[in-house]
Amino acid sequence: MSATRSPPALEREDERIVHRFAVGVTTAHGVCDETWARAQAVLGMRSVVDLVGVLGCCGLTSMTVKAFRIALREGAEDPFAA
Repeated sequence: MSATRSPPALEREDERIVHRFAVGVTTAHGVCDETWARAQAVLGMRSVVDLVGVLGCCGLTSMTVKAFRIALREGAEDPFAA
């Protein structure tokens, strides 16, 4: 996690490991051995594969929107406006 953000308060172990795994893959471009082993133990290998696929799809969508400067639909409110 960055210094400005703290992890969300997640009650379930599977939610916590999905969050930790997703943060690792998207910010550090990988996960440590401990996170990898915990993800397999909690989620199972099939779900870890599915999670990586979902994260990849989201990343591809994000890059496409940014690269082609796709604008919001007319009248849509920007959810990330400051």
